[in-house]
Formats: sequence, structure tokens, C-alpha cells
Amino acid sequence: MYVGTADDFTRGDGTVGFRVFDAADGERLRDVTVTTGPDGSGSDWLLPDSLVVADGAVYLVAYDGVHSYTLDGEERWHRPVDGRLQSTIHGAGHPVVVGDTVFAPTASITAGTPAREGLLAIDDASGELRRRYDVPRERSQGWTYSAAYADGTVYLSMLDTGVVALTAGGGEVAWLNEVPAEGLPTVADGRVYVPTETDDSDEAAVQALDVATGDPVWRRPGATERLGREIAAADGRIYCREDVDAIVCRGGATGEEVCRYAAAEFLSKSRPVPMGNAVYVGVNAEDDERDGIVALDPATGDRVGGLGLRKNTGDRARIAAAEERLFVATSQYGVYAVEACTLDAFGRCLH
Repeated sequence: MYVGTADDFTRGDGTVGFRVFDAADGERLRDVTVTTGPDGSGSDWLLPDSLVVADGAVYLVAYDGVHSYTLDGEERWHRPVDGRLQSTIHGAGHPVVVGDTVFAPTASITAGTPAREGLLAIDDASGELRRRYDVPRERSQGWTYSAAYADGTVYLSMLDTGVVALTAGGGEVAWLNEVPAEGLPTVADGRVYVPTETDDSDEAAVQALDVATGDPVWRRPGATERLGREIAAADGRIYCREDVDAIVCRGGATGEEVCRYAAAEFLSKSRPVPMGNAVYVGVNAEDDERDGIVALDPATGDRVGGLGLRKNTGDRARIAAAEERLFVATSQYGVYAVEACTLDAFGRCLH
């Protein structure tokens, strides 16, 4: 199990890296330092989203560019980016590995520099830059989120700019839809799902675009806060947070609401995790002992279980699922491994 780490740039020494744990028993196997911020500054705002493991290697985005390491913690390469430390809350910036190419967003680190936001295509063997897609210069924001890949095409959301589809082989623009994107894209069942929102309106939405043309398929409004949600797709449905206290399930084909979970709780803005009999979401409850994760019935939205971990662990919880076990990374209190939900005869979690 690989977990990105970074010191708070206002208090720590700026070290950015990752830790490796034995997934069976949680034993810490090694700590790897990737980079250190200048003058004791780090980029902790980016790390929760920037680490991925793919094809036997580790990849992450930091303020100084894209890094790759072996699973044993040896540096493979570093592709510098003309970036700098930011205090933004924008933090979705992990690479996507497709064959021998690593696609990595600049993820707002170029803000305040002459460089433009964009998407890098990097040779996985050498770390050499093959090409770069630049966000259209006339856009005022253009922060890039993590890309998505499907069937030879890479999809990139750009804040306030739109969603662009690029051919993975050559980087040609297949289409650009200028929706007011405010989150990373999710691709499933022939559609690209993206959260949208505008500065001058309280109304946000989830929009579905055709993967081949970028044409709108449907749009469903719903309140949220800026830069606030990620979309999960499973079994022909999508799941995402609405405002701060609800998880909404919609049919992927039509966008019609199927069910929702709403309670007096603050739900994590990270992507819900559908797995087996439940959908898992990080939660901060009024009862501090229940802060942790909640398990929801994917058909009804009802709460079927949950697990309290520790106060303030749920609002920024990142959940990964593997082999009937969930791994929950929290912002302050480490990593937890918990068993996935098994329903009893009454539709409740056994644990």
C-alpha cells in the first residue's frame, strides 16, 4: 500500500514523498523522500490526489514536476515543470499511465508563472517530454485536473474552460466542449461525466458528454461548493456529493435521480467508492465517535452501516478498495484497513 505524504507548508519542513505499508498487517516498510520545498515550504495541498502506482512503478506530481520511482523507492526519473508552491485548495492532479506514456496535469502549479496550464505526455522509460497540451491562453483559470483514459483517448477537465478529448497516440484534439468544468472527468458507458459550476451562480450541475463527439447528453443541476466533488461510476449509475451533506445516485444514461443519502453530516468531497453491496463515503458526524466512513445501499441510498475511526478523520478521507478490504487514508491520523460490508438478512452491515 502506497500513501502520498507531505508536510503542511505553513508548519513543516516541506518534505514531499510517500510511505509504503504491508497491506496485510499495516507494517511500515519504507519512507521515500521525493522533494523538499524551498525555504521550508511544501506542497501538501496536492499530494492527497497525486500519487498512483501503475505497471510496477510509482508516480506523483509535486510543485516541481512529475516524479517516478520504483516500487522499492529508487528514483526512475524527474520531469521538471515550471511550477511553484500554491496555497490553492485545488488538488486533483495524479498522472495516468497508458502503455509507455505518462499523462500528467500541471494541476495549477503553474499559476503565477509564465508557463501555461496543460497536460504533459511523458515517455515512461526515460522521463523525456514527448509533447504538451496547453490550456487555451485566453482562459483566466484553466487549472487542469486529473485526466481520464478510455479506448485510445485522454480526457482532460480545465477549470472554467471545458473538457478536451485528446488522442493518446498523437495528442490531436478530437473535440473541446466549453462547459464550466470544476472537477475531474469520469468516463464510463460511452459518456464523460463532469461536475460544473460558475462563479456568478449558486447552481452547480453534473453533465454527461458523448465520448466520441463531446456533445451534451444530459445536464442535472444540484447545489455544491466550488471545487467540491468527484464522480464515481459503477453498474450503469453514477454517484457524487451534492452540497456538503448528500450523496446522490443517478442513472448514467439519463441523469435521472435514483436515490440519495442526506443527513446532518459533512461528507467527504473525494470520490465515493462503490464496491459489492455498498457505496462507501468518508463522513464527519455530529457524534465525533462516528467520524470515519459510512456504507450506503446503492439501490436505495439508505445507510446500512458505518465505522467510526477518530474525530475529524472522515471529511478528507480517501478510500481505496482491494480484495474485500477498504484502505482509508486520513489527513491527520494515518491509514486504516477495514473489512468491506457484508449484508445480513435485514440488509444491514455485519461489520
